[in-house]
Amino acid sequence: MQDATTLLFVTALQAEAQPLIQHYSLKHTSGRGFRLYGDGTIQLIITGIGKLNAAAATAHALSRLNKEAIVMNVGIAGSDQPTGSMFHAHSISDGNKVIYPSLPFVRKIPGIRVETVDQPSTAYQRNIAYDMEAAAVVATARRYVSAEFAHCLKIISDNPDNCLYDRDGSLNRSLINPNSINDLVERNIPGITEFSNTVQHLTTKLPSTISLNDDHEDLLNTLLDNTNTLRMESRPGTDRKPLHVTASQTQQLTALCARHSVLNREIPSKLPDEALANTRSLIVFLENHLSDAYPEYPQHTDDKITSKDAPPTSDV
Repeated sequence: MQDATTLLFVTALQAEAQPLIQHYSLKHTSGRGFRLYGDGTIQLIITGIGKLNAAAATAHALSRLNKEAIVMNVGIAGSDQPTGSMFHAHSISDGNKVIYPSLPFVRKIPGIRVETVDQPSTAYQRNIAYDMEAAAVVATARRYVSAEFAHCLKIISDNPDNCLYDRDGSLNRSLINPNSINDLVERNIPGITEFSNTVQHLTTKLPSTISLNDDHEDLLNTLLDNTNTLRMESRPGTDRKPLHVTASQTQQLTALCARHSVLNREIPSKLPDEALANTRSLIVFLENHLSDAYPEYPQHTDDKITSKDAPPTSDV
């Protein structure tokens, strides 16, 4: 039986972390560099504010685990949406760079675009959430884990009707304080746990080491036959040999074929020229194809989510 995959929560603030620590009965495990909490397969790290802290903390936590994990960034964000409502990031932008978290499952939480900024923002553009860590957490996590296992959940803390700043330009402490942040996360614990459990269930279908079975072998043989045919057709009149595939590369290709199958992603029948050069090029193409492809999000339309659809708003 496959061991349960570790779930790593990443938060910027202690107030964001506290409801998760209490819900999962996590214990403080380290105070060196970053605050770490854990209990078996549930781990949590508090990064501090900003992209640099977020990237360093995420790398630190995943390096300590040294195995496949699910990374879940949970925290507050500003948006034009109702305060207290929670969203999954279907895209995360940091300047001109955009990350598309892979969502191979149906979820109840609506999606939203997240923009990671260097300073708190009150732009409140339509259907955008603003935070200061998401892009760094997810980009760093994807250096360690599969794209399907790095996600971001944002809870709306401020909006045009409940602005981050008072009229004098000072932070609205009645809106943003440890108690109110704790309350926002606590109210969304059921949604956070349900989403996390769904991703954990996915890991049972996508083990880190995939053994060959008849279906996977058929997928792999079809892929190699198609690739070799395209290699011959791409340079007619030349003697192009079939791909040389090592045992290790066979395992990698098998895993990629299985992941495409489980995630309902069709491998293109017309592969680009850069995928035909050699086996390594083919592997890189398939990895990128999984990372770049992402489904539509019919749960979230251009219209705002109404207050009746959102969780109860904090009283602060």
